[in-house]
Amino acid sequence: MPFSYGPYEFASHVRDKSIRMVRNPHWDQSADHIRLNLPDELDFELSVEGSVITDRLVRGQGTDQQAVSFGSSAIAPEQAAQILASPALKQRTITGFLAGRRRLSLSTRRKSRTSPAGERTSMR
Repeated sequence: MPFSYGPYEFASHVRDKSIRMVRNPHWDQSADHIRLNLPDELDFELSVEGSVITDRLVRGQGTDQQAVSFGSSAIAPEQAAQILASPALKQRTITGFLAGRRRLSLSTRRKSRTSPAGERTSMR
């Protein structure tokens, strides 16, 4: 399980399915002037199809009323007409350039790379 120095810590992680984060009892707001811990917990559902996410946000039932979509879950063209035709749904839509919305994750797993002879070589 990953660790955290920030306002939240991992409570559970099911690979490719979900992440649940709760307030970190060891985090001190007075020592961190950038981050806040506002909600008591954060629940992330992973690997959900974009059209399913859009349908759930449009319905706005249960916990989906406070849901936020991020990552690569753009609205499908066939769903865009429905959303843009409804003033209530259009009001809940963010459009345009969203600078802080993308991120790059690097894999920290690696395999040893050796030369065919089994010895490491340097570049010249």
